[in-house]
Formats: sequence, structure tokens, C-alpha cells
Amino acid sequence: MKKILIITLALALTLLAISCPEDNGGNSSGTTVVTLSKNTLNLELGEYSNITASTNPPYAVITWTSSNPAVATVSAPGRITGVSVGTATITAKAGDGGKATCAVTVTPAANPTVITLDPTTITMEVDEFEIITATLVPANRVLTWTSGNQAVATVNTNGRVTGVSAGTSVITASTLDGGRATCNVTITKATKNYVEIEEDTLVHYLPPLLGVGHFGTNLGTNNSDGSYIFGTAATAWSGGGAQYSFPTPKATDTWKLSDYQIVEIHLKATSGSVTAGVKKSGGNTDLKPIPNDTSGITFNAAVDGGVLIYKTVIGEAGAGIGFQRNTGGPATVAIEKVVFSKTAIRTISFSGGSYTGMAAIDPIKIPDGRTVNFGADYAMPSKPKYSDNTKHFDGWQNKTDNIPFDIAAAITKDLTLEAIWANGPPPIVNMGLNLNPASWGQLPPNAAITGGSPSFVIPAEYADSTYADGVLTLKFDGRNRQRAIIPLNADQIEELMDSSVAGVTFRLDADVAIDTTDTTAKVHSGEFRMHLGDPSAGSDWNATVGTTTNAADEGPLANHLTEYRSLTRRSKSLLGWFILQAMYAVGTDSGQKDGFAKVTITIRSISVEKGDTTQ
Repeated sequence: MKKILIITLALALTLLAISCPEDNGGNSSGTTVVTLSKNTLNLELGEYSNITASTNPPYAVITWTSSNPAVATVSAPGRITGVSVGTATITAKAGDGGKATCAVTVTPAANPTVITLDPTTITMEVDEFEIITATLVPANRVLTWTSGNQAVATVNTNGRVTGVSAGTSVITASTLDGGRATCNVTITKATKNYVEIEEDTLVHYLPPLLGVGHFGTNLGTNNSDGSYIFGTAATAWSGGGAQYSFPTPKATDTWKLSDYQIVEIHLKATSGSVTAGVKKSGGNTDLKPIPNDTSGITFNAAVDGGVLIYKTVIGEAGAGIGFQRNTGGPATVAIEKVVFSKTAIRTISFSGGSYTGMAAIDPIKIPDGRTVNFGADYAMPSKPKYSDNTKHFDGWQNKTDNIPFDIAAAITKDLTLEAIWANGPPPIVNMGLNLNPASWGQLPPNAAITGGSPSFVIPAEYADSTYADGVLTLKFDGRNRQRAIIPLNADQIEELMDSSVAGVTFRLDADVAIDTTDTTAKVHSGEFRMHLGDPSAGSDWNATVGTTTNAADEGPLANHLTEYRSLTRRSKSLLGWFILQAMYAVGTDSGQKDGFAKVTITIRSISVEKGDTTQ
């Protein structure tokens, strides 16, 4: 009995200890014990001080509150500021109810805070900024920044002053205890990187041209005046480049870039010469000018006073215009102005004509002067289908002008296109290429492309070609990047223009022979590229096989006689020619100069088949 009494008494004492937590300056019931570094705090008006909270168990989440925020405010983690004379209680509370308090008394300041600003006068242009540094004595005072004329200059909580419009303003730094200091600000009209509305145009004056990493590791030099120096890197197309970014309106602006359709960028080379490719913003996709022409340009300080103007469609560019270095340099280039203008947006509507059951086709919205299927833009629809297959689509009739629709013609008015139907199921187009050079007509000139690492020049002369007994023989003379081209016919091009065709399969029945009799020639495995494209253009091609960026494509052509590749761009010019190009120096091969072995390719057939037919 005595033993039971002792155990009962011990249990009662234990329960009493658990129910009576340690007094810690305001802690009440709850399992978390909260302890503050101070339980009382005296502050002068405008002064702030930090207190800390510790918890048992540790790492509890604490919520801070003030019983009288008009006198003292508190923010995590425990910064208390006196905002008016009086008293308040600051509470630090854990999630389970454990808490502690601090009694705060705020009294008038004995002396106003002494504030010293640096600088005390600022003159700058619209859209420029400068930071004012404030020194306070005592230092632990809350500082407030205000602008006397926010329409001229604004200031943030860190003293950063930004010019809004021409005029003057006074920036004031003040404390609650009456401390005060000012900075006189004069804002002048911008002389660079500013936007003006001029009649029906928007003009961006003297914006910066800045180096960007996606054009290669050699970024050139960004100058303080907004100009850019293209370097002299040995690696073309990956040797750096710069980009101009379209302006974005401020909250106070009344213009929108979406109100404009055309952009005309005025550039000036002040020294040197460099060739470059014009690219869509953020990548290496060619950007075509208006009217349609090559995307390759030359900045040359010695020609036309160094001035070059490039005009294109805003929607095709994206968020800006890039310039990827090709050859030459160094050259310093600046943007004088960029003019955004308006043009008519034309609508192409589609009708089923005699077949009222044709599935609806969304209209095409296209800027005045552009053509359909312009790269990846303004794509013509897939060929419509007749439901019971008793008829097939046979082209579009331009009902507006009552003539057959010319897919290569610039669109200068709204058009309605009506489907033409012919009896019977769709004919099967033979996608085998005509190998007889005598029927090709005059070949287009070969583009004078240079580039590479080390540099190369595409020879102007195509590979020698002969034809006998249905077999085409191509002889490559040992010059790197030499090409052979074979045309597609109109029906084949039209088949590939169908947007439902995602890619093509190149299928060659051919033999590749490397001349090993020339002992002075460098040994080579006979690597080639093949793609569809425009041989006269700088970089207009599709479905490339044999790229240096895809190791699976490298190696002898004999290993790649059948390959599937996706189509990324559609226009008649980009689908008009099958191009076979000697790649005598790719991958791990060194040196890209004449002196490689001659290669003879004997071709019995080439087909460019729709879709992936490799299986």
C-alpha cells in the first residue's frame, strides 16, 4: 500500500510539472516555448530595432504581430519600428499557440536625423537612371523617398531615380523624426535609345546592338555608345553576333508594337567590313527582307557611307533582329534608327466551289506584298479531300481575279480561292527525279557561300555530270563543299508543299567510288550532305542529311543512301532542287582546302518520297 501511494504522488508531481511551463516574459499555454531577446523596448520616433525569438523545440515558425501598428510596426524576423508616440505590445507566436511578448514604448526624438545625400544634383536623359546614396546619423532610422514631380522623375525605395520626361523634380529623403534632405533633378530629352511617334510610324532612335551567346562563343564587343564590334573569329556562323530587341512600351506610353506590321532597321558601319546573316530573334533561323531576297548582308564602312537598311515583317522576326557574323571583321556597327510602320493585312479565304461539303479552312492573314508558304509563315492548307473519293482536288482558282492561283505571286489584295475538282481518285505522283541533265534547262548560279572552321568557299562550278543508259554520273573534283543539283518537277514540288507532309525520305540507288590513284590527295571516306533547297541562296535548305552537329549523319555517303528527314520550311524555291554537297572536312577531319580525293557517284535512281518510308 505504501509503494502504491509513492507511485501515485510521483505521477501527480510529473503531471503538475508538464502543465506549468517556464515563465519567459509572456509565454502562455502551448507546447512550444518562445523566448525573446528583449521583453521591453524603448524607441525614438522613426527608430527601428531588431529582437530575436528562440523556440523549444527549435525551428518553430513564428508569426509577429503588433497590438497597435499606429505606434509600432513589426516585420519578420522581429524588426520593430516606432511610427508614432505611444505604447504597443509585440507578440511572437508559434503555430501551436506558444508565444512571448515585448512591451514597446515610443517617445519623441531628441534630435532630427541628419541625412546626407550623394549626389545632391542630377542631370540625365529620359529613361536613364541614377542611384542616390543616403547616409543617416543615427543610422537606424526609416528612410522615405519621394519625388516632387513623378511625371518627370520617379524614385524607388532604394533611391534609384529614373527619368520619365523632360523637366525638373526634387527628390526628397525624409525620416519620421523630421530629418530631411533633397536632390535637384533635371531630365533632358533622350538622345539615344528612345521612342517617338511620328505620324503613322513609330521610330526607335539609337537603340543598342548587343552581343548574344546563341551566335557563338566569340561575342565581340559591346560599346558604351550602343554600337557593337564584330570580331575576327576563324569560325564563321559560330563566330559571334549581335541582336537588336524591339522596344516595349512603358505604362505611360500610348503606343503598342502590335499596331505596326513592318520594321525597317537603319544600320551604319563606322569602321571595317563584315558579312552577316540576318536572323529571327533568339536563334539561327534566317529572316527574309521585303521584297524577298537573301538574308545575307555586308556591313562595309567604305560603301554608301557605311549605311545599310534592312526591311522585314515584325511578326516574322519575333522579338527582334539578329546579325550572325559570317566572314570578315573587325567592324563596328551601330543602329541609327528603327522605323515601325503599318501595312495592309490581306485575307485569303477558301471555298469548296462545287463541293459544298468541303471541310472549312481557316483564312490566311498575310502582310501586303508577301507570298504564301513564306518559310514557315502563311502556310497554304493541305489539299482538301472529297468525301467519297470520286473526285480529287486539282488546284485553287483565284475567284477574285478569275484566274488560277499563282502560289509564288505576292499577295496585294484580299483573295477568295475556290477549290477545283477533277473526276476520279487523286493521281499518284512519281517522286523519282529526272536524272537527264539535258532536260534540266539552265542551272541557277551557285551561291558564293563562305564560312567554316577553318574557312571554306563553295566552288561556283557544279560537279561534272554525264548521262547514259538511264544512269547519271557525277564527278566531284576534290574541292571541299562542291555541289551537284537535280531539279524536282512542278508536281513533285506541289506534293511537298502539302502541309500534311511532315518530312521526306531520300532514297538513292547509287555507287560511290573514291579515287585512290592520286597519291598527293588527302585520304577521305567520301562524306556528303544531301538536302532540298535553293542553290542560289545563302542558307535556304530543308531536310539536311550529313550535318556536323549530328554524329549519326556523319560518315561515308554510301552509309546514308536512304535517310528520312523532317521538312522545316516550305516554299517552291526551297523545295525545288535536290542538292548533293561534298563534305570533305567534317567531324574529326582536319583542314578544309583543295587536295582531297576525287569522288565519282554513279546514280541509277533518286526519289524524294513523302513521309518516312525507311521501314
